[in-house]
Amino acid sequence: MPHDCIVLSGDGVCNEHWFGFQQHDNLSTGRERYYALKDPVILRYLRYLRWMQEESFHSLKVLCLTGGRDNIDPPPFTSIGPNMLDSLRVIVTKVLWTHSPLRSFWLPTAAMQFLETCAASFPRHHLFLLDWSGVRQALPGVNGPVCQCKVRVAKDLYLRRPADSLHGNAGMVDICFPTDFEHLAVVYRNICGAHKDISSLTHPQFWNTFGGDKTALFTTRSGFNPLLEVFEPFHVFAAHHPPEM
Repeated sequence: MPHDCIVLSGDGVCNEHWFGFQQHDNLSTGRERYYALKDPVILRYLRYLRWMQEESFHSLKVLCLTGGRDNIDPPPFTSIGPNMLDSLRVIVTKVLWTHSPLRSFWLPTAAMQFLETCAASFPRHHLFLLDWSGVRQALPGVNGPVCQCKVRVAKDLYLRRPADSLHGNAGMVDICFPTDFEHLAVVYRNICGAHKDISSLTHPQFWNTFGGDKTALFTTRSGFNPLLEVFEPFHVFAAHHPPEM
């Protein structure tokens, strides 16, 4: 599902990370922009995750007036993106912030909207989700995706190779996001209610718990079982509505 990217500056201010593509003769050039966090969808996700809370009306008013900061002091920079009027020290500082893997966060806002739809339209739902909990050769950042470019090697024959950035030709890069199931459990409980029974298991744990004797049917003569070894990064998330409610 689509994700949104935010970047934290040194003073803790959240910034929206936008990727734009400009078309030039069947090729597109990627550009990055950083804006103060104002997207209501991202703000909702941060509140569901308990990363942004308003303890009082005064704190809420301060957040609205300062663009996401928890104090009324003026920010050190008007934008986290480097510009031509900045000094060399400021440009280096901003580049270190924007390219730090510890300050970039990829948020599954589309998954949050799906859970909101389930809670509003299907309050007694049961949910069963499967996804990768981690990917190899991912982009820098928390919950960063893996990107693959399609390379044409012959007529109607394409190979895929990992890409080190999103600045590839639009339409030629496939993006796959992992899922942080600890965050998913927190967001799910805050959206759908704490009364839901939630279980989050790795793929081997799921088969060892619910597979029973059938798990051994996939074991080879050498003792190799792909369900327990190959799919180890796979994760299973299940939510059950109590029958008495």
